[in-house]
Amino acid sequence: MTEPRTAEEIELIRTGIDRWLQGELGSNPAVAAVERDVDGPRSWFVRMLGEEKDVFTIRFHLDQRTLAYETYVMPAPEENHAEFYEHLLRRNARLYGASFTVGEEHAIFLQGRVDNRWLDDDELDRILGSLYAWVEQFFRPALQIGFASKFLYRLVLSSEYSLWWPGRMRSGRCGFGEERKGSAHPALGPQCARCRLRA
Repeated sequence: MTEPRTAEEIELIRTGIDRWLQGELGSNPAVAAVERDVDGPRSWFVRMLGEEKDVFTIRFHLDQRTLAYETYVMPAPEENHAEFYEHLLRRNARLYGASFTVGEEHAIFLQGRVDNRWLDDDELDRILGSLYAWVEQFFRPALQIGFASKFLYRLVLSSEYSLWWPGRMRSGRCGFGEERKGSAHPALGPQCARCRLRA
């Protein structure tokens, strides 16, 4: 295990990530917004604009040894469970630096971490670009397996949530029925604490 970084070293890394994210916000059309986590000074939420999945959020968290990152992919499958999880496990064999995991309420995430010693702009570019590409590449095939019945209907979706919970989206509630709260960053839109990564 590597030695933990000093407070001064962590602050330099944090400042570098802040600078890099602001650069991405200004130059990368796929980055819609960047927000610092109110619960800690070393966490960030990056709102991404996709095509296969309209919007998704990548969370970065910096600790003394590593930078962890994750993004919510989809809810737990409703059908074809064995085929669905086999599909994701086979996909994991092709990924570098992240993997599909099962999280809270059996939802599917992409998660990974990297040693702080290797963090620079190129590595941050690789992480962001890889997560974006993998969500775009793997979201719809997994959706078609785990939610096959829903593809019998021809729906025009404005976002992933209108597929799962259209009534709650119209009523101003999130997918878990929670009241959606306003974000500190207007581009991030309303959200609740439980589904922050799900937006």
